[in-house]
Amino acid sequence: MSDQSSRRRKWYRRKTRDETFRQRDSGDSSSDSETDLLYGKRPHLQPNNISQEKSEQSESASNSEREGNLDGEQSDNAERSDEDVGQELQVAEDNHAEVGEAEEHQDSGSEVESSDESEHQISDEDDLEDIHDNEPLYDGARITLRESALAILSFALTHKLSGKTDTVRHYYCSTCEVSLEAESSVCDNCNGQHEVSYFIEFPIAKQLQVMYKRPLFYESLQFKHNRVKWDDHNIEDMYDAEVYKECTNDGFLSNPNNISFNMFFDGVAVFKNSKLQLWPIYLSINELKYKDRIKKENIVIAGIWFGKHKPNANLFLRPICVTLDRLRFEGLNLELPNGQAVNVKARVLAAVGDLPAKALFMRLIQYNGLYSCFYCTSSGARYALTKSTIQVFPYTRNFEIRKHADMINFGREALHARQLDPEATVFGVKGPSQLAACLPDLIRSGGLDLMHSCFLGLMSTLIDLWFNTVHSESPFSIANRVDIVDSRLKKIKPPFSFQRLPRSLKSEVAMMKASDYKMFFFYYAIPVLCDILPAPYWNHLCKIVSAISLLSKNSVSLEEIEISEELIHSYVSEFQDLYGVRYLRLNLHQLLHMPLVVRNLGPSWVYSCFFYESLNGQLLQLVHGTRHAALQMSSAAAACMNLTVNISKLADGEAKELCLRFLETVNRRHKIAEVIDDISVLGLYQNARLPRYVRRLLQENFNVPNEGRFRYFFRLKKKGLVFSSEDYLRCKKKQSCFVQILQGDMPVLGKIKSFVRWSSCDVRCPKLCNDCPKRLFGVLNVYDRVTWKLHDLGLNIPHMSKVTPTDKFIAFTPDSLACDCVYLEVDNNEYIYCPVNNLEVE
Repeated sequence: MSDQSSRRRKWYRRKTRDETFRQRDSGDSSSDSETDLLYGKRPHLQPNNISQEKSEQSESASNSEREGNLDGEQSDNAERSDEDVGQELQVAEDNHAEVGEAEEHQDSGSEVESSDESEHQISDEDDLEDIHDNEPLYDGARITLRESALAILSFALTHKLSGKTDTVRHYYCSTCEVSLEAESSVCDNCNGQHEVSYFIEFPIAKQLQVMYKRPLFYESLQFKHNRVKWDDHNIEDMYDAEVYKECTNDGFLSNPNNISFNMFFDGVAVFKNSKLQLWPIYLSINELKYKDRIKKENIVIAGIWFGKHKPNANLFLRPICVTLDRLRFEGLNLELPNGQAVNVKARVLAAVGDLPAKALFMRLIQYNGLYSCFYCTSSGARYALTKSTIQVFPYTRNFEIRKHADMINFGREALHARQLDPEATVFGVKGPSQLAACLPDLIRSGGLDLMHSCFLGLMSTLIDLWFNTVHSESPFSIANRVDIVDSRLKKIKPPFSFQRLPRSLKSEVAMMKASDYKMFFFYYAIPVLCDILPAPYWNHLCKIVSAISLLSKNSVSLEEIEISEELIHSYVSEFQDLYGVRYLRLNLHQLLHMPLVVRNLGPSWVYSCFFYESLNGQLLQLVHGTRHAALQMSSAAAACMNLTVNISKLADGEAKELCLRFLETVNRRHKIAEVIDDISVLGLYQNARLPRYVRRLLQENFNVPNEGRFRYFFRLKKKGLVFSSEDYLRCKKKQSCFVQILQGDMPVLGKIKSFVRWSSCDVRCPKLCNDCPKRLFGVLNVYDRVTWKLHDLGLNIPHMSKVTPTDKFIAFTPDSLACDCVYLEVDNNEYIYCPVNNLEVE
């Protein structure tokens, strides 16, 4: 914004503030909502509601001390068209007041003063119009501030964006956790001496109705019938695993109209300095292909629990299970965009969460107790520390897998036992679980998430053992060589597709996230720690990396599951001898069951928690205060989930393009020179004088004549992945020139030397000719795989290769690019890693 424009705004706000106070003193409390909206004045609104009349405010104030009270929001169910419009104005105002609000806070004395201003009218309409009506939204903008606000208001009115979301509130006594009929109900146990709280249920049927009205959504649900498998005998998604097959064979999922869900639940702290917790329940639709399955607009939010304590899982799940039962047995009549009516039935096939969440919803003892494993009845043991004991699971191969029927019986027995002893459990079960009513099998339907068990669990423990000086006297400690490790990590230039650079293990361990641990586990640990970690420990590490990699591939064979099972058993049994039974915690013990989970539910990425944890973080950003945070979340979640759909309703033009650009991450914003055969050329072309060997390769392999126009370019984008040539030097810390290409069915590793664009243009064609035939090519410097000490161990890490460069060059077309790769050079040894899979999202 220009200095002159800024000064005009500040002058006007000072002027209107003085006028506001004059009006307040004289008793003039009228307001102009539209004027307030356009000039950055924020009406005082409660979540999902607008300011009430004075009588409602009085009623609201009398109840404000009770947490969870809705301040009389539902006291008036009559038609309130004026209030609805006010809410729509608030939607528009929230999107446009940021610039004005920042300046207003600089000029105003306090937030209270700003709040007071928002309740009064700006009366000087003539001055307002003269100064601001034709002022651009920002320097160079094609529309004014008023036009922008009115455009958003028009969109909100046209598409009925009321600022509300359809939810059902379920009330309960906050102390007794007994379900209540209404907010005014009195708990029979405590005679109304405690607060009434509530949790929110999102109608699943209405969310599905919105999805099915989208063009091609119904067709996309037929993916399992139309997919092309890599190997007919392998497990390549949930459809190939045992639980899904059983539900298909019994007829439910053989109907192309029926769908199934994966359920995810987890708790997350809302604020750093508060005990407030948020517990959402998400449902993803298995029949969509994986990359569509994890798009926000395709996620169903079943419910949200908000409070200072963990939820009562059975109380929380009960109404959701009732809805799911109705969907399963009665179905839902939906209308497709073409007018066709379909009856859709749905059921939950799998559930996943971290250790505390799974224990809570399965009604099991927490991970630090006996019989706390979700999959087997191993009791574990107590390990004595100096002043306390911890729960450990010494290795044994003789464990009994839990059964669904046993869990039901254990729950009933525990319920009776707790009448005498409130802490009683039966094989770790505290009581009946409502989750058992949602799933076909409480045990076999339980996903094991690698994010929590392997990366945040095992990998973080190993890094602590290796590099924490507390263990410096132990034989596995390499704390004194952390500087060498860091120097090796610092040299790594990951591909553009990696979100993070390698972190220092000396100074940045505390800042490492799950994705950092994952990258270190799969890609960095083995080559970086080679010849630093003592040989028995390095060999031991290779076993678990090999096992988990096999279970995380795009396509997993039954033979690979058996190999990984033996490797994991070997790893856990040796862990006890190498590191001590002290560190054999539940996270490590659970990995013994990972092969079984893959057989039941599919490869590890099918039930990965990375996407859902990211979604939790995005939704938390929409909560801006402790007051009615659950309502804020419910309203914001609906808006967030439907954002892409609402943008698609916009007419084609600059506004729609701008919104779509805002949705793109910074890493995905590229200047596209042109698109040829679905391949985007990024950046500028450069005139080329091709070396003879490149001309020869193009002529021999693709019959490209010497005549025509040749140009270099340095980056291209294919299916969301950006590849670069060796000559692309603008990015200093990342590189995507190391790739795997496919020559027929043969994978070839190498480094992209250059990209070339050929066209049949002659001297008569203009410089930017688009009429002549054109093609894109790449030149690859081939790297050969070589044997090394990993092969001496008899291990197979399919995505990892030790390599050496050759003098061989080959020409290829962009459609043969299979994936970008991680390149590492450690002490003159070179390694290339392909992605473990190209589906999972971090």
